[in-house]
Amino acid sequence: MKQIIPILFLLAIVFSSCKKYDEGPALSFRSKRERAINIWTFTSVSDHSGNDLTANYNNWIFSIDENNNLLIQWYLSGIKIETYGTWDFNEDKSTIELTYTNTILESQFSKSLEILRLKEKNLIVNTESFRFDFSGTL
Repeated sequence: MKQIIPILFLLAIVFSSCKKYDEGPALSFRSKRERAINIWTFTSVSDHSGNDLTANYNNWIFSIDENNNLLIQWYLSGIKIETYGTWDFNEDKSTIELTYTNTILESQFSKSLEILRLKEKNLIVNTESFRFDFSGTL
């Protein structure tokens, strides 16, 4: 019994240091890429002052696939708009890097999403202005 306690303590230290993202998960058997590939719906959106902006993102989707394709589907005055681009992780997989063309402005944009949580069915990211909480549908 005396040998089990040090081993459990060591395992707790090892697993707590493996946590990549601030809000988890501590351990996953799926790769970061496998967890990121999904059709994501907007669960909650807030600015960094804590204002809830979720209602502005009703019926939006954010889809990233295994071929690094990106689709953002949103609505403007009841008209469905589809924005296409690409995605990838940065070198240390702490952010998702998006490159896309804004359909309305016909301009190319880049956006970095700082990953706070990356689970199979939950993605939480920060941008310079917002916090997005997504639910996966796949």
